[in-house]
Amino acid sequence: TLPPWSLALIDNVEKAPHPALAGFRAVELGALEYSPLRGAAIAPHIDDSWLWGDRIVTCSLLSQCTMGFIKDRVEVQVRLPARSVLVMGGAARNQWLHAIRRETVTDRRISLTFR
Repeated sequence: TLPPWSLALIDNVEKAPHPALAGFRAVELGALEYSPLRGAAIAPHIDDSWLWGDRIVTCSLLSQCTMGFIKDRVEVQVRLPARSVLVMGGAARNQWLHAIRRETVTDRRISLTFR
């Protein structure tokens, strides 16, 4: 069950008039706090698609950071501004590892990830 405080936000995400979100239905919400004082980061990985589906939606709150996408020794850096939404689908979701390196977390950040 999704937390009651998140239902309006999830409803907005699911009803957003963007093709990347067509038919998206959240079944899980992950909330993470990134603090530069604790050296917060996420190691390169690909989320399980058999469990989480074909898209992941992440809302970045409070401050920006940079997410790296890694494939075949190539790394592409994507800036995630505060109050932005990132939709990962297709090759970005299934073929590229994604990570947040600790040096890109310069201020407290909250990440809300809908799967």
